[in-house]
Amino acid sequence: MQTKNYSAALDQFVLAESFTTDRLRKAEAQSYRALCLYQMKRFKEASQLYLKLSSLGESPDTYLFLSAKSAYSAGDYHQALSLLDTFVDSYPDSKHYLSALNDIANTYYNMGNFKQAITDWLNILKRFRNNTRFDEQELTVVRDALLGVELAVGRFSNNAILEDITALTETFASEYIGFELSLIVLKSYAKDSRWAELINAAEAMRTEYPKRKNEEISLLMASGLMALNQYESADSLLLETYNQHKSPAALVKWAELDVLGNDYRSAFDKYSIAYRDSAVFEIWLNLLECSSQLDYFEFETLWEYRNKYPSSYSTANKFLLRYLYNRGRLVEAISLADELLNTSLSQYDHALAFLIGGLIELKREDYPAAFSSLNKTIILFPEFRDIQMEAVVNLVSGLFRSGARTDAIVYYRRYQHVLDEDASQTLKTMLGLAE
Repeated sequence: MQTKNYSAALDQFVLAESFTTDRLRKAEAQSYRALCLYQMKRFKEASQLYLKLSSLGESPDTYLFLSAKSAYSAGDYHQALSLLDTFVDSYPDSKHYLSALNDIANTYYNMGNFKQAITDWLNILKRFRNNTRFDEQELTVVRDALLGVELAVGRFSNNAILEDITALTETFASEYIGFELSLIVLKSYAKDSRWAELINAAEAMRTEYPKRKNEEISLLMASGLMALNQYESADSLLLETYNQHKSPAALVKWAELDVLGNDYRSAFDKYSIAYRDSAVFEIWLNLLECSSQLDYFEFETLWEYRNKYPSSYSTANKFLLRYLYNRGRLVEAISLADELLNTSLSQYDHALAFLIGGLIELKREDYPAAFSSLNKTIILFPEFRDIQMEAVVNLVSGLFRSGARTDAIVYYRRYQHVLDEDASQTLKTMLGLAE
């Protein structure tokens, strides 16, 4: 029913209510009127009317519950919480009881009291401590509580909470609940980059739940091994995971490992297979990155896929700009650099446009313009260390090639802190400063 129809229906129910003196018919008309108000998003009025109905004797628990839900939808969380507290105290046997407990936790979550929300959702799960099977309604309640715990832990977690959840997992007869709570802890470790704890917890889960060879656990564990530079172990785990699941997610994580080892061709092949199964934007960007590291292998073919992402592909123009410069298509590169400066909201794009502009001027031996552009790039964009270092290397080497060795040494010493060890050593040797 459209909003305009609810409006017309509301008028009809108001009229029906005024015409009857029968208490039950009047209550029925008010009930429908409250429903119309709710559907019209007039939640505060709906809440007030449902609350009035809850005192009339017919289905008081349902009407009080609906009053609380309407207050929640209105964003009046304090009123919703007050009504829900009254409900759970008054109607412990109501069919809405567990839903009300979940709504209390949701209300605390939306009020920013994440710790209390976690406590309330865990208390809901404890009601199912001895269950090994669930009916449909119970499973919905359990899933909602688990999702709530995960969301709240993502906003507020500390060692005490994670330790409490870990200890709690062992008390459930249900493998499903124990497993899902353990996974929440695992994800929290990953979010906080607590890699050693993640790996230990993941190994324990793989042992405790051997029938649940969960891909997500393996991929989180692989992330931990990669972060700790245990590349060989990560490679073995990802090989096992991909052989078992044959999923794009496993291939993408495996390709990320290849990138860490600078094996861009192997990464390119893995991303390509994953892209055939799941042509998502992020994998396409990863392919472009690998292509740029492989002297733009199959770049033009990849670039043709941009039309699959009409609202997003402009963020990949940084790869195109590098490609145009690399292939000597300087007029097109200048045009794209100007476009990025004028239209892109990305500061990285601006930094790259300045850099490429300076490199093109350097290539054309317009030294004053090139040195000015490169120096501006270094000064204006210190947050992009890769761009800054490339600008320093080309500024110093350009000055040296132009015959301005003294200036080259001055700028080298001024910006030496920007350079990594290899770049610094290369420039020192070129300038005759090597010990």
